[in-house]
Amino acid sequence: METIKLNNGIDIPLVGLGTYSLKGDICIKAIMDASDVGYRLFDTASLYDNEGAVGEGLRRSGLKREDYILITKLYPSEYDRAKAAIDQALARLKLDYIDIMMLHHPSYNDLDAYRAIEEAIASGKVKMAGLSCYYRKKIDYFLPHCQTKPVLV
Repeated sequence: METIKLNNGIDIPLVGLGTYSLKGDICIKAIMDASDVGYRLFDTASLYDNEGAVGEGLRRSGLKREDYILITKLYPSEYDRAKAAIDQALARLKLDYIDIMMLHHPSYNDLDAYRAIEEAIASGKVKMAGLSCYYRKKIDYFLPHCQTKPVLV
């Protein structure tokens, strides 16, 4: 699978499996099938209500944890309790860490949520941070306030 180097030097596959509409056994099977044909990047979010199935599919795939990249996202309704939401995502996924934790959309309290991701990076719960669905103007405002540069924007 072709990769691209992120701004922190980590290689990430150019193609991954998005799981927005996948639920339950269908999600588990899709993850396993995708891993069988070479996928090593998987994307989910708390909003998708499938993190548990994604984690189960990854465990059943037989892939070693270090051999794939998992992205999940916090939704604005979780930003006020981002630390707990990160722990809940890890519990649903049943993983030791999340590769990339993203903020799903801008919101009035997204800087606080991003700081919680930075703390999770410092503690080893999360490896990298990112932003999803941010407009250029918001990104230009947001980035100077970050200690950890997002790897995906």
